[in-house]
Amino acid sequence: MSESLKRVKQEVIELSLDADVVEIKTAKSSAEAAAEISCKLEEIAKSIVLKSETDNYYLFICSGIHKVDIKKAGLLISEDLKVAKPSEIRDFTGFAIVGVSPLGHKNKIAKIYDDYLVNLDLVYAAAGTPKHVLRCKPDQLLKKTKGIALDFIKES
Repeated sequence: MSESLKRVKQEVIELSLDADVVEIKTAKSSAEAAAEISCKLEEIAKSIVLKSETDNYYLFICSGIHKVDIKKAGLLISEDLKVAKPSEIRDFTGFAIVGVSPLGHKNKIAKIYDDYLVNLDLVYAAAGTPKHVLRCKPDQLLKKTKGIALDFIKES
């Protein structure tokens, strides 16, 4: 078992989160994950790591049908943001890009959830590897991870 998957599973236990870690073949995109799991694309919880000019990192978690509006996200945080580089994401979170989970980070990171996503019944988020997903209730994930729900979604 990979170290990143161990960290995710350990935090599930520590938080007493009612969640399952499910093994899948592989998923390198939200659409692939939804097809593999046989769920709706909106139920995929995408994790996007953004970095501020002051070197603060933020984890924006949104529905698979949405995209993060980086400018809007920055206004909510009161900092200019950009997408973190893959090497920065790995160094700060301990995860490769396709495995970034809402749980099990190497460093503390603020978690901001899509206010649409948290109103769904069930979501599937990366669980530390491209071959594992975390199945859980989004409202519980929000509460247990001490995240906040905001509107940072790009308008179509």
